[in-house]
Amino acid sequence: MRIYNACIYATLVSLLANPAFADSDVLKLSEDNIPPAFKASYRLEKSSLHVGTLDVALEKTSSQQWLYQSSTLAKGVAIVFLGKKPITDRSRLRVINESILPISFEHIQKKGKKDRSQYVSFNWQQK
Repeated sequence: MRIYNACIYATLVSLLANPAFADSDVLKLSEDNIPPAFKASYRLEKSSLHVGTLDVALEKTSSQQWLYQSSTLAKGVAIVFLGKKPITDRSRLRVINESILPISFEHIQKKGKKDRSQYVSFNWQQK
């Protein structure tokens, strides 16, 4: 399910970065409407049981680049399904000409010997 969500997210970012949307004032970015960097942590529960934690962060890595990262760590019975290692998603984004361009998306999930990691890199120079 998480990989499915990651694919939807990557598709959405790609669509928003499409030049066809460039004329929309809603998607234009400026220093006034770029969200500030943040970190947040959440306790995940199912039927009052603590099943994990979720940490998310948005940070500015350079004057035009941002990193959005989430990390989920299973606890208790959820470890059986998700493993003991964290599941991490990273999206690198660039702001150019008031538009968002995805640079890369990375999904890291390792459970025992299984590696379900995925990486997508966007090459905007290649046509």
